[in-house]
Amino acid sequence: MFQNLRSTRETELAKTFPIHVVTAWLGNSPEIARKHYLQVTNEHFVRAAV
Repeated sequence: MFQNLRSTRETELAKTFPIHVVTAWLGNSPEIARKHYLQVTNEHFVRAAV
């Protein structure tokens, strides 16, 4: 459950802040964030379809 919450929050923060800032706050690297935490959301699909 903790990883799911972390993943959701990291994805939300990455919409607003640069990835290097988000990862500094959460204590991982951009590579780890992209590989393990960042998610594709429904909002991404909606924006792509417009």
